[in-house]
Amino acid sequence: MAGQPDPYSQGVDDAQKTVTLAGAFVDLVRGPATSFLRRRSAQQILRERLGEWVDEAVDAQGRWLQPVLRTDAFENHLIRSNGHFRPTGSCLASFAWAHLLFALDIRPGRGVLSWGLPKKSNDAASTGQINLKIDGQVLCHVVNIYRLYTTKYMEQRLSSTSIFPQVFEMPFGKLSVSKNDSQFVATFESGTSEELSSARVPFSYHCWLISGTCLKFDQEVVIARYFNTIHHGVSDSNAMLPDASRSLKERIQALLRAYKRLLSSNFSDPYLLTESWLKEASRIKRRVTTDGGYDNSLADDIIANLRKPVNALMKLQEGHNDDIVDDILCSVVRESFMTAEDCFQFVWTGRTISTRVRRMAIKDLVQGKLSNMVEKILNEAPASSWMRVLADMSDDVTATLRIPNTWINRPGVRLELTPQEEIWNSECLIEG
Repeated sequence: MAGQPDPYSQGVDDAQKTVTLAGAFVDLVRGPATSFLRRRSAQQILRERLGEWVDEAVDAQGRWLQPVLRTDAFENHLIRSNGHFRPTGSCLASFAWAHLLFALDIRPGRGVLSWGLPKKSNDAASTGQINLKIDGQVLCHVVNIYRLYTTKYMEQRLSSTSIFPQVFEMPFGKLSVSKNDSQFVATFESGTSEELSSARVPFSYHCWLISGTCLKFDQEVVIARYFNTIHHGVSDSNAMLPDASRSLKERIQALLRAYKRLLSSNFSDPYLLTESWLKEASRIKRRVTTDGGYDNSLADDIIANLRKPVNALMKLQEGHNDDIVDDILCSVVRESFMTAEDCFQFVWTGRTISTRVRRMAIKDLVQGKLSNMVEKILNEAPASSWMRVLADMSDDVTATLRIPNTWINRPGVRLELTPQEEIWNSECLIEG
């Protein structure tokens, strides 16, 4: 009949509609199903990667939590163990931060690590990824106490701030710290299983010319000495420096006492210093010797006095080039002063420090005459001169000049990450 579809065409059309409807149904179901399977797979991966931490990582509502390491909890952990411990149990987790926690003997059930809900943008159930949130102060403690102090580090000059990115080598791995915009981010590359499981000892070092492997603080006081250094700049209370607002005489005498105390130490009685302590000590010596680093009058006057014909310098010049002797004289005198570019520096070195006989003779000459010359020059300085202010402290000025600017192979280390650093008060992430 005209206008009516034949039965065959109708059957084909109905079949095509059925197929289309079935396809649409499959597409409708496939999306959520695929998402469900993907999410389930990510959660399974997350459980496997969390290892021993999996029970603490989920709250009562089944939500994944983020690990958080706070300052008070970590400092209490340090104090309880005196900074010495051997990791217990086994590390089943594969997250890098879990390896670091294991190396620090931070284990499940002890209450050192806390947990909180992560930002919504970090859906661990979908990504299978969890980062450790850690106070910057904790990260600084870990670096200061457990880094491996090396000759290369000790030879670095003081800087205004620590430079990032930076890699800190430790006996059990490497901690890399960088700054992305306003966020400090760290990654941990663990060492071998044996290195991770080995005993933790504060202030380890590697220097072929110095025997031993760590500074030998008494175990009961090492963490107390460390916190004393953090708060006062030096581990020995007898070597503390006064505030810059105190009189110059007080500051000079405090520096001399501190140097005498530290000079008497050996590797069985070590000490810790911060960069801020070294910078303050340098400011005192600059003020005493060059009026803050910019006036070389005192050094020039000493050299001029030593050049006078009546002085013993003439005997040293016999048979030698006068210009060479004069160059050595100037060098020997000026190395006792501290200019704006100079600062106290720690150096561990195995290089032989050779001093030629002629230079030694000139140094002996300078040291023998230094006290009388300093007293004479200060007393004869113009009344308005900065040197005249020091006239009644000439013995202290001489003693300050005798403090070397470079301290070679001394039994102490310089802590790098202190409260003056931006990272100290920041919140950091250690990526999984």
